[in-house]
Amino acid sequence: NGCRGVGRCSHGFCACPPGRWGLDCGLHVGSPGLPGAPEAPRPRVHVLQTPAPFRRACVPWVLPELFGDALLRSPHAVPDPAGADYVWLYGCPLAGSGLMQALAHARGATPLWEASARDGRARHLLLAPSEHGYAEGWQAAWMGQRDASMPENVRPGQPFYAQVAPESPARLVGSLQLEGAADVRFKKEKPPCHICFQRGKDLMVPAFRRVNDYPTARDCARLRAGLSPWSDAAAAAPEGPRDTRLFFARAIHTRKDVQPSRAWPYATARSEPGFRILQTERHPNVVDPSAPGFSAQVDLYAELRRAQACMVPMGKTGNYGQRMVPAALAGCIPVSTKAKGSAQPMDEALPWARFSLAAPHDGGESLAAAVGRLDGPTRAAMRAELGCAWRRLLWTRFYGPCVGTERLEAGEADAFAATLDALARR
Repeated sequence: NGCRGVGRCSHGFCACPPGRWGLDCGLHVGSPGLPGAPEAPRPRVHVLQTPAPFRRACVPWVLPELFGDALLRSPHAVPDPAGADYVWLYGCPLAGSGLMQALAHARGATPLWEASARDGRARHLLLAPSEHGYAEGWQAAWMGQRDASMPENVRPGQPFYAQVAPESPARLVGSLQLEGAADVRFKKEKPPCHICFQRGKDLMVPAFRRVNDYPTARDCARLRAGLSPWSDAAAAAPEGPRDTRLFFARAIHTRKDVQPSRAWPYATARSEPGFRILQTERHPNVVDPSAPGFSAQVDLYAELRRAQACMVPMGKTGNYGQRMVPAALAGCIPVSTKAKGSAQPMDEALPWARFSLAAPHDGGESLAAAVGRLDGPTRAAMRAELGCAWRRLLWTRFYGPCVGTERLEAGEADAFAATLDALARR
């Protein structure tokens, strides 16, 4: 776009002169229909131009760039960081040492870093699309080590270390990421936590295209054709029976890990009446296909459509678990078996207790007893709430409609809007 002839193009990012901002430097105070910076809606976000070498795209995970571009097009973007609620680090600087360099740049680029340190608030945000989020980017820098190979200012004991280390309670960086599980350690990576999710700083967001659990184009076509109860096709026909009380299929355990949010339900509840908890993963790099107890592959969305409730565990190797997205699209009540205290996508804005069930593997209650609380009236009430919430789990602004009844043009919120809503509530 030539940056409107007023900005400088830097590897796909328009560096705008003072008084101009936006995706192409096309916005300025007084632009038609645009509020001036003091009247911008909350949250007010200053999008920081991260130097090109430090914002390597996390190909094929381009959500950080899509999100940053949408911010630059939105009325939430403000040109002056002094008037911002947050500073957004544009791009995806998770590769290698780029993360530390990007954070060091952010620390010196605006006065908001020092103001955040005084307030004790994480006001610098980035989107970490990798499986374990921000902590994984830190591990990638030095394979998680804390040794002499690290730059001196980010070694333990240094002030900057406390401001950026994933496990630090004084961390000034908030991460939008795929997992918000409570940190139950069962691996050996460093830092001394696995996900390192901190409520009030980090925010769990839904899966996106090209990661597991987000619907593919083929999935969307089937959902529009009636596999989703929220589709026009399903509205025109009576719904079939939902005979399965609880459904889950794929890997229960792997060659390397026993994930308790998967293994506990399989060991204790797979024989419960109406439960279908199936080990269908057979990839030899993931599981031992000669082990007993394997089931045939199943049609995921068809099974979800026939189920009353659907299990949502952690990922099979302790990474992100986003089965709540396909479950919601099929009208199946999500049942989380993740550890106590685990987050849900945008749960600072979405009332998950109204349309999902928490049955943590470390909660002391059997899974059968937890699911037993979902009687007919409770399921009906939850599904009515789910019918309002599912649209906020899709990135419709970026990918277009999936089920076909999304109404973004009519002002309905999608995942982008729900994320900004959650940030505005802080």
